[in-house]
Amino acid sequence: MTARTSACAAMVLLLLSALCTPLAAQTSASSAKTPALPPGLDTRFIDTTADPCVDFAQYACGNFTKLYPIPNDRSGYGTGAIVADYTETVLHTMLETAAAGAKHTPNEQKVGDFYASCIDTAAIDKEGIKPLQSELARIAALKSKDELPELFGHYQLINDTAWFNFFEQQDFKDARKQIAAVDQGGLGLPERDFYFRTGDVAEKTRTQYVQHITNIFKLMGEPEAKAASDAQKIMQIETALARVSMDITSQRDPKNIYHLMPVSQLATLAPGIAWDRFLKAAGTPPVSELNVTNPDFFKGMNALLASTDLETLKTYLRWQLVHATDSLVLPKAFDDEIFDFYRRKLAGQPEPRARWKRCAQATDGALARLSVRSTSPRNFRPPASRPQFRWCMTSKPPWARKSTPSPG
Repeated sequence: MTARTSACAAMVLLLLSALCTPLAAQTSASSAKTPALPPGLDTRFIDTTADPCVDFAQYACGNFTKLYPIPNDRSGYGTGAIVADYTETVLHTMLETAAAGAKHTPNEQKVGDFYASCIDTAAIDKEGIKPLQSELARIAALKSKDELPELFGHYQLINDTAWFNFFEQQDFKDARKQIAAVDQGGLGLPERDFYFRTGDVAEKTRTQYVQHITNIFKLMGEPEAKAASDAQKIMQIETALARVSMDITSQRDPKNIYHLMPVSQLATLAPGIAWDRFLKAAGTPPVSELNVTNPDFFKGMNALLASTDLETLKTYLRWQLVHATDSLVLPKAFDDEIFDFYRRKLAGQPEPRARWKRCAQATDGALARLSVRSTSPRNFRPPASRPQFRWCMTSKPPWARKSTPSPG
């Protein structure tokens, strides 16, 4: 055995041991509906025809796609998803028990009620968009742009990121401190480059997006002509916001998204918003300084707010309100429309996930949010620079994805 071969063999063993962390064994107590977990080191995944020193990923995971094609209710699939499916099924059993109405602790009752209300699609459809009426009325009641700071502050409390994001974060230069931060926001497409990429695919996506907004407004009761006109206005606003937004590559450098400044300096950048009133409406503790991740965005946003008439601003706010609302709590027609654009067209997912799976995930997420302090970042997403480790998985872009049957 040559030195190179010996070194390669050692590397293969080391990487495989890290790659295939042993998973919990399937027990006899598991129900027949619970998906089986593969063994920790599943040699079926290994493609022995590949040279691990040339293409280790193909060697370690080359057969995974044959054994686990992408289910129709997903846009990608991997070993992590297999474990998640198992956990989700176990969680489902627990939630069904909690929702059944037997004797429960107060907390179990709350969990069961949350899950049961999510599953009750008949009640959701009957209510329609009545639960949003108070928020729509708040928008309709706006008399001038001077009233926007309170509305924006309220929006941050209900997870609506129209115009911009507000949250707290660890100070990049002093890990002992948690600081307030404002960031670019207000877009309905995944990120700024969706608004500017050239080519047939990009143009088609933008056309589909405008049609999606039109469809949402029609579902809200607008005539088709007005819905189409409103959708074009929203696309113009979002394109203007995207133009002053930072691209995702630039955001990966912490230096580009760290501009700690007094609140008074932010007020100079964007004087169209009374920031002291906004902070009060958002329920923020006393704040004297904050991180303005992208000062140029707030300059541009301020100019856009000044040049846009109040009625158009209200139209945009209505759209962002629905966009920020979890489609699980909206009537089926809204839910179907949102899935069609964001999951089927953008992500290549042929079919929606079963309702119980989505409700189990929503309940789990609600419990996770309750476990953190109320001052934790609302709307905060992991930075683009965070590594995303992809072990054995299948994933294709929408245009290359073919419908495949779910594994048995």
